[in-house]
Formats: sequence, structure tokens, C-alpha cells
Amino acid sequence: MHVSLKHSFMMLGNWSFAYEDFYRENITQNIDTEEFFELIQHIDVFTYRKKLANMPIVAVTCSGDPFFMIDDSSFFLEDMKELGEIQRYLLGNCEHSTLGHSLTNRNMFRNIFPWYKNLILGNKSPEVSWEHGFDGDRMWATLTIEGDLFPDEVNIKYSETVEEERTTLWRKDWRWTIPENEWELPGYHQSDKSGERGGQPVLIRPVKVFPRKAIGVDEKTYYFEMNIPSTGWLAFWFDATFTLPSGDLFITSSDTFIGPDTYFTTEPVCFGEGECRGGLV
Repeated sequence: MHVSLKHSFMMLGNWSFAYEDFYRENITQNIDTEEFFELIQHIDVFTYRKKLANMPIVAVTCSGDPFFMIDDSSFFLEDMKELGEIQRYLLGNCEHSTLGHSLTNRNMFRNIFPWYKNLILGNKSPEVSWEHGFDGDRMWATLTIEGDLFPDEVNIKYSETVEEERTTLWRKDWRWTIPENEWELPGYHQSDKSGERGGQPVLIRPVKVFPRKAIGVDEKTYYFEMNIPSTGWLAFWFDATFTLPSGDLFITSSDTFIGPDTYFTTEPVCFGEGECRGGLV
């Protein structure tokens, strides 16, 4: 949690407006304190990974979520896979509520229920691994089938960041919801029970995700590469569709790969109260 929160700050150059409740309680400025590290021992699921080693997991997120960045899984997925089964399903073209995700994705419940059924029947699950890198102004990635199940198809989902109209900034930002105006910051422990600060307008700003076919190198390996944009950032990930032994379909996603391998801000990672208090964008 600690490293992914710092990652989010560097991606956006500040804290997402969705963190307002945490900002109000001074969580952001205390992120490097002993108290915060004690707190995450209780609230961060990653700290329970050894206890959860025998519990199969599907992590479902949306590409445009204002809480979780599009590549947050890179901080936990591989480590969790070493301890037990974990699958990822990244939905494109939606935000935190997942509203409308079925328009461009297989419905998450239709995807998860077959996986549960497969577990109950004691059948094997898909096993995949991946790697990515850069070759000049191009980013490449490979998906390798590690188990005995082979995919029916492997697709790429890709998206490029867009200019923020109000500020004309190109943040490393795939959020579908952003502040319409400069976000009014809450005071220390300031509640909003009176509603005085309520109703700050949020702009729906689609950062669209598009599909492409991955290149099949052989029955176990798939490849894809794309040009890195000269302005902004490119993100893509693999979606592999499997027919499970039960006859049902299941899609599993890889980590998200982003190029160029830079942050929105060139400043060092924030540390301590003075640097990490920040603001909300």
C-alpha cells in the first residue's frame, strides 16, 4: 500500500481528489510515519498474503478508477502469485463504480462465476506470465502460457493519456473522473456534515481503451508492441480468454505496461509531512 500510494502521487503530481477523506484526516502528510506503517499492518491486504496463500483470488479493477492507478497490480500481483492462485481482471472504459463496464468488457460477474465454478469442481485454472521492455521509441510485451490450459484468443487493451482541458497538463492519468474546477481543500479534521463544501463538480473525462489482437508466436507465447507517444503515456495489457474444463469462458489479464517509463513529475518521490501533504487534483 505504501509504495503504491507514493506511485499514485508521482503519477498525478498530487493526490487524486477521491482521496479527500484521507486528506482531511491528515493521512497523506503522515504517510511516512511509524503510525502509518502500523496502520497498514491492519488494513493492507498485502500484509495478510501468507495467511491468504490458500485462498484463490480474482482482483478486479477499472482502468479509469480514481482510487487505484491502472498499473497498481505491478506492486502485488507477482508476489501474490508465488504464494497461491491470483488472477487479475482489468476492465477498460469504466471508473470505480464499474458503471457501464459491460458495454466494452465481458461482464465481471459472468467472468468471475465460471472461475468459482471451476474451483469448486477442482479443475485447473489458467496460468500465465509476462514480461515487457522498450526498444527505442517502442514498447513491447510477451505473454507466456505456463499451464496446461491454452487460450482461445489473446487480445491487447491499450489506451493513451489525454490532455487535461482545464490545466492543459498531460498527467500520467487514466482516471475517468477528475475535478471540473480546482478542488477546494478540506481543513484539518474538517467535516462536511453541513454540506457547505458539498457538490464540488466532477467532470466525466473518458480516457478510452481500445482492443487489438496480440500476435501468436507459438501456442504458448503471444507478443505485442506499440509506438510510445511523443506526448503523454501509452498503457496496454493482455486479456487472455480461456475455455475452462467446465466449458465456461474466463478472461485473465496481465499487469499493465506503461511507456515511456517516466512519471508526470520529475521531482524525487515525496517524503515526510512537508512534501507528502500535497493537494487534490
